[in-house]
Amino acid sequence: MTDRFQNYADLSAEMLRDDDYQIRAEDRGSAVIIIAPHGGTIEPETSLIAEAIAEERALLKDQRDTIADREAKLALAEQSLKAEQTRLASLRDEIGAQLKVIEEANNQDMTKLVELYRNMKPQVAAGIMDEIDVETAVQVIGAMPERDAAQIMGSFSLVRARLITKILLERSKLPADRNLEGLRLR
Repeated sequence: MTDRFQNYADLSAEMLRDDDYQIRAEDRGSAVIIIAPHGGTIEPETSLIAEAIAEERALLKDQRDTIADREAKLALAEQSLKAEQTRLASLRDEIGAQLKVIEEANNQDMTKLVELYRNMKPQVAAGIMDEIDVETAVQVIGAMPERDAAQIMGSFSLVRARLITKILLERSKLPADRNLEGLRLR
């Protein structure tokens, strides 16, 4: 079958646009042109195929735009996260330095306390330690040489000596394994 018209000029000379034939164009923001020159009633499927391809390309473009937007947001979030990590690392280092200063001061204070109680008579040291909080007494006794600690422990009341002995034994265990039930303070 030969074509009735040799070119568009022949077609447009004999037929009326929009009555006999149509030219449809949509700008979908793509650099690709999809055409169906024999669409309409001549070859109806070509129009449907061209529309489907154009629709699919538009959907793909929308998906690419969405992905690019998400990637930009992700990059911004990643940059923000890195800045926060840097800030937190700096804060961690600062806190670590402060804790080290506090720990050194605490160690120096504990050394002084131990020496102070070691230089007292055991009965006097035990009398004072009987009245201070148990935690401090345990720390001081635990930091003393055994010989000095034994003399002071021997001068404690029996209840206080049992209490400190039990705490000293239990503090080396994992927290879940410690058994401090039934301890009396007085």
